[in-house]
Amino acid sequence: MIFNVAGLLKGTSGGAKKYSLEGEELSSEEQGSFELISGMITLMRTDRTIMVTGRLAAVTHRTCSRCLEPAVLNLEAEIEEEYHPANTDLGGTQRDSRFEEDSLDPVLLIDDRNDLDLSQVVLELLAGAMPIAPLCQPECRGLCPVCWKDRNKTPCHCRQNTSDPRLAGLAELGSLKAHSADN
Repeated sequence: MIFNVAGLLKGTSGGAKKYSLEGEELSSEEQGSFELISGMITLMRTDRTIMVTGRLAAVTHRTCSRCLEPAVLNLEAEIEEEYHPANTDLGGTQRDSRFEEDSLDPVLLIDDRNDLDLSQVVLELLAGAMPIAPLCQPECRGLCPVCWKDRNKTPCHCRQNTSDPRLAGLAELGSLKAHSADN
């Protein structure tokens, strides 16, 4: 997802271009893969930067946290990032002394050829939009903790202890209180 923004940088503040993304794919070892990335983004020139805004949708494949079956996740994320040009001479703008190149995130720099790369930012946004515990379906019943059968496919009749053994003392205290109230 690389966009050449030389025309925007040469233009005036407030100049903008809209782009439609359809069927894009991105992947990395850390975040995994995302496909069918689509949405509208706007690149707008500010006095010193390019502001990127938009809303994206994507699909990713993960493992269900309850039954360990494949799960297809539909994700949505909003992007709002400011990219700083490496070429400060373009467009007659001078970089503010507050924005030293060392203090800027290298992912948010527009390179010397005036190419703005959205790939890493989009990967991070989509990874952040993923649920902590992905599910194959909202009603996933998961695996039986006794026999390990997938309860979505096969009913399980295992006897399951629903009480937490760490709370046995409280249950005992409750029954003593109820017994003393009867007397």
